Amino acid sequence: MHVMLATIELSLTDFPPVKFYGDSYGAAIMTTPRLLRISAAAACLVLFGGLASKTLSAKDPERKVDAQLQADIDTLKAGVTKKAKNSVNPLKSLSMLIALQADDALKANANELSAGTRDTAMKIAKLLAKSEPDWDGISRETATLSTAKGDPTVAVKFDEAEFDVHELMTAFKPKNRGGLGLENTLKEQVQGVKDARAALAFGNHIVLIGRYSELLTKTLSLDAKAKTWISHAQEMQKVGGALASEAAKADKADKTVMTKAAKAIELNCTTCHKDFRN
Repeated sequence: MHVMLATIELSLTDFPPVKFYGDSYGAAIMTTPRLLRISAAAACLVLFGGLASKTLSAKDPERKVDAQLQADIDTLKAGVTKKAKNSVNPLKSLSMLIALQADDALKANANELSAGTRDTAMKIAKLLAKSEPDWDGISRETATLSTAKGDPTVAVKFDEAEFDVHELMTAFKPKNRGGLGLENTLKEQVQGVKDARAALAFGNHIVLIGRYSELLTKTLSLDAKAKTWISHAQEMQKVGGALASEAAKADKADKTVMTKAAKAIELNCTTCHKDFRN
């Protein structure tokens, strides 16, 4: 029995303005807001010289979890088992980023599993928002993140969720405090990117946080500075995407290009903090 690889290309007429990149190991790659390339192993099975009847396509109800989303789900599960109070906001932030990724997957390929992951992640975020989180209940929910089913026809307004930008940015906190360790990763990356796979994950997270920052604009009461905030958020998506795009080339990625992109991310953080945090 032989396995053939199939690459499916579909045009999306109404896809969120986000560039999300995968690596050469089979993850999804969104190279433009209107194009999705899905590499699917086991797309065609050839048995005794005959073609198998089952071929995965973009319209299949099956959901292939990409490497980035699965890694974030695993990180959330590990964080929840520790039940640390100082990790509540970072875990809530990660839950919402998982929900956003699942929603993107849902818009690319409507299916009950992506809807279930999105809805369950948002439910976990709400449970974490309580003054005394029910860790056992949260653990039960995280256990179903990859298997729960939801209604793919229901749209979610992420800017109306009980979630704010301060909680979002806790993803930069160290991993031992429930965060993704993005601040420490950035410090390492600007010194010279050495690992393309680590740079890929970092770049993708920067894109997601930049996108969510833009979604939260109307919740911040920024008035005249709203345009400046949106500009920073969009630049964050751009520079994060530049790093992820190059890092997605894996062994062929140019470390100089990746390091330059990491420095652009650092500059984006610095200028945004100057305008809004200092």
